Amino acid sequence: MSEEQKSSVEYSPWYQPLLSKLYDLKQQQRFPHALIIQSAFCNGGLLFLKQLTMLLLCDEVEDSRSCGLCPSCRQISAGCYADSMQITIEYDEKTRKLNRDIKIDQIRQLIYFLGLSSQHNNFKIATIYPAERMNKSASNSLLKTLEEPTNDSFILLMTHNVGRLPVTIRSRCQQFELVLPAIETSRNWLENQGLKGELVTKYLDLAADDPHLALELKAIDFIQTVEQFRQLLHAFLKHQTDVTKLVEQLQNLQPLILQLILQKILTAYIQQVLSVNQKVTTTSSINKSKARALMNLQQTSFRNLQVENNNLNLQLQLTDVLISLKQILTGSS
Repeated sequence: MSEEQKSSVEYSPWYQPLLSKLYDLKQQQRFPHALIIQSAFCNGGLLFLKQLTMLLLCDEVEDSRSCGLCPSCRQISAGCYADSMQITIEYDEKTRKLNRDIKIDQIRQLIYFLGLSSQHNNFKIATIYPAERMNKSASNSLLKTLEEPTNDSFILLMTHNVGRLPVTIRSRCQQFELVLPAIETSRNWLENQGLKGELVTKYLDLAADDPHLALELKAIDFIQTVEQFRQLLHAFLKHQTDVTKLVEQLQNLQPLILQLILQKILTAYIQQVLSVNQKVTTTSSINKSKARALMNLQQTSFRNLQVENNNLNLQLQLTDVLISLKQILTGSS
């Protein structure tokens, strides 16, 4: 594989030690039938899962790196590899909202998938994200498979809170943790991606030191995007525009970016309602009630937008959040 081809493969150097370790386990036929990967950050963690899946199934591995060009890599990148399956939060057509949990029927589908013969004469990989959102029935169903794993299959569980997984599941999986790279490593990587000077510091700060997220925020000019949305939201609250205009501005953004924008806006309103930045010694019961409602909306929006990727469903989720925000702040929809 040429250097030009290598550079076309999406790659994060700080993941390489763990990727190499797991690949060596596979080569030694000691790869665990199930593993838990804990990551405090969303997009980088999912990128690691993709890189690991590609590495394990790649036809042309070199230096413990997937080629990104073979049929297996291309199909995994496109999300159409027959021997790979991802379980995540699903959209409920009846309620028109994301489910709160990963349900037992989804785990049953996973178990059925693992029992099928491999179409590529290799092995099958199933990922569960976010694993901590499995309900009790789903966890119990998965436990039976972990106790009696099928041949030639791996289960990868990605979680942002390993403590919420049942002990019985944790005890049957090998655990690994993703950590953010050192600041200097992140700075160097971002500079190689084209960010310079103060922009590196500014976007790393906005992204809580996650270099992947920092790069995504810069790509959409996050600071300007937030300001434009803030102005349009103000007009919406003043009944000068409708919710459709707001949703149109945000609907093409990734869920994680939407989370950050909404969290930033909602936090500002909570501070405003509670007069955090003013010299006020008491807060009215009405404002306290508004603040509680805003905090609840903040938690709900974070949960519901965490894994939503379908564009139509995303529009509905956004519409619900924005209408609820207007009701809290103005008492009208």
